[in-house]
Amino acid sequence: MANGTKEKWDPALTRLLTSLQQATNLPSTEEELGFLSNLLQSKELHALVNVHNTIISNGSSDRFFPLLSTSLDILTEILEEIAQRPYMSPDCKELFYLLQKPHIQGVLYSHDSVAQKDYYPHLPEIPREVEDDEETIKIVQLVKSSEPLGATIKTDESTGKIVIARVMHGGAADRSGLIHPGDEVVEVNNISVEGKTPNDVLQILQNSEGTITFKLIPADSKSGIRESKVRVRAHFNYDSSTDPYIPCKEAGLDFVKGDVLHIVSQDDAYWWQARKEGDRNMRAGLIPSRALQERRIIHVRTQAVKNGEDVTTRTMRPGEEDGKEYFFVSREVMEKDIEEGKFIEFGEYKGNLYGTSTESVKAIINAGKVCILNPHYQALKMLRTPQLKPYIIYIKPPNLETLKETRSAFRARSTFDINNSRGFTDDEFNDIIKSAARIEFLYDHFFDETIVNADLAVAFSQLVSAANRLESEPLWVPASWVQ
Repeated sequence: MANGTKEKWDPALTRLLTSLQQATNLPSTEEELGFLSNLLQSKELHALVNVHNTIISNGSSDRFFPLLSTSLDILTEILEEIAQRPYMSPDCKELFYLLQKPHIQGVLYSHDSVAQKDYYPHLPEIPREVEDDEETIKIVQLVKSSEPLGATIKTDESTGKIVIARVMHGGAADRSGLIHPGDEVVEVNNISVEGKTPNDVLQILQNSEGTITFKLIPADSKSGIRESKVRVRAHFNYDSSTDPYIPCKEAGLDFVKGDVLHIVSQDDAYWWQARKEGDRNMRAGLIPSRALQERRIIHVRTQAVKNGEDVTTRTMRPGEEDGKEYFFVSREVMEKDIEEGKFIEFGEYKGNLYGTSTESVKAIINAGKVCILNPHYQALKMLRTPQLKPYIIYIKPPNLETLKETRSAFRARSTFDINNSRGFTDDEFNDIIKSAARIEFLYDHFFDETIVNADLAVAFSQLVSAANRLESEPLWVPASWVQ
């Protein structure tokens, strides 16, 4: 109460302090009483109570801000304080000049203007009148923003009612915890949806501003949304805006070949919910389920490399050994094995049959070695099995100009026949490009890696790097290979 500050103290706090000092036989310790006494004599506490009382007496919290110092008021006080100093350090001088600059004062004025506005969305009161004979109704209010609501609707085939088709993981509807798949939509912003189509309801939502109020009849099943732990790697590019079949283009998730996607829901057989692995946006998007091949878990190849062992019906040449260059068999035996599907690929050349035996490749793999094959592209379907687990590298030709330039520079020949050796013609170069485009179109989703053979040294280095990764890094494979 000293120093002439008594008149600024709140009378209620003063009376409370007096009562405390006069009270006897209190169940408190001397330490606790001392703490409470010091608190009631605190200038800060009295200042806060005085501000509170002033706001209450004004009758409205809207008049609260003028009672507090604005940043411009503080700026003026600082300038006055600095100006009164007989000596100013270099820092004080710099601050003194900065605070007088118009753009600094403009920023502070903007701050004060924004700080005095209330930007928090105010939801209207929820209507309480519900007739006794009505079904159980839940009313959900969401604040509309630039973020999609995160729910799609459809017409129920059996009842013709508008229902919630799906709730997107991480979206506004999901975060509310109040909207579930199967909920029947009765009204949107007090507009009945009876007899309306999903497009009509979407139009109502698009024309709404501020808040959106849903009147819903809860679904019988209230099973919670549980995220799956499936990860997949995309084998193609996908642009939801060009997909004519996606239920809601705004809910689509775009991705490119190689992206790893976290599949959070597979409840819909045709449209999964997914988000990109590592993406900070927790709202999931729709992707087509049938077009993706689920590729997860790892498979590491081991140790030595060995060429695939082939089978032929031609006669053995001098210096050749059975089981080294080829397995030499009769035509009858090979034709029988072909009928029984024992070859990954086979063909005929100059009257002799040649083929790659599935069992010989399996034997190499089971021996812990890596089998290198250069198959015809039509054999890729036979190769992609859980038993063989291939890593398919597509050696792609460069563009036509580079192809002609590099092959001519290295004097590439169109045939290995010494007696009929010549360079490639323009038509043959064009056929190579067309054939490569066809292979990519039909089998691109099988390729684990693509190497463009524009420069032989660079392409070989990339091939060696790929081989090294196979022996040291985990790889993506179809889930069916390991289940």
